[in-house]
Amino acid sequence: MLTCTELYNCSENPRINMISLELLREYYETYLMPYKFEYTATDYSDKTSNKINIDLRFDAENFCHLLGIESIVSKNVRKKDLYKYKGKCGFDNIKSGIIDFKFLKSINKKGFNDNNVNYHFISA
Repeated sequence: MLTCTELYNCSENPRINMISLELLREYYETYLMPYKFEYTATDYSDKTSNKINIDLRFDAENFCHLLGIESIVSKNVRKKDLYKYKGKCGFDNIKSGIIDFKFLKSINKKGFNDNNVNYHFISA
């Protein structure tokens, strides 16, 4: 299992058995959440070139969405319990160990396997 620093320094996407959901959360919280990423794009769709500024933030509320966790569990948990797998509540449940890869696989193995490409690219 990689550490957060090792994941940060990886030059290739790690295999799924080298990471955990908690490690991805720690990486997200350490290397993405504290920063605002600023990009400038140019729109050439008309005869003038318009600059567009894009500010990108990574908030705790978006972590589960980026990993597709709600889509893994949505058909296998009660609708009134979906809040546990998204937003800040989902983030906190990962941080506390309630939600991990083993748990997600037990709820929906196919959905987990279909979605695990998201886990590799969050650190890329």
